[in-house]
Amino acid sequence: MDIESGRASVMILLVVMILLVSITRRRYRFPFLLSYRFAFPATKLYVLAIWFIFCISH
Repeated sequence: MDIESGRASVMILLVVMILLVSITRRRYRFPFLLSYRFAFPATKLYVLAIWFIFCISH
């Protein structure tokens, strides 16, 4: 149980770091075509990662 909770917390930290990096990139970089090109697959990856963490935690 402790190993699984540790893995889930590590994955949650990784997802939070990726989200923070993407938010800072969107704020400070202004080519909107690149941001819109990578926005949809990035959100799909975030949803899959959160769903994976939810399945592991439960």
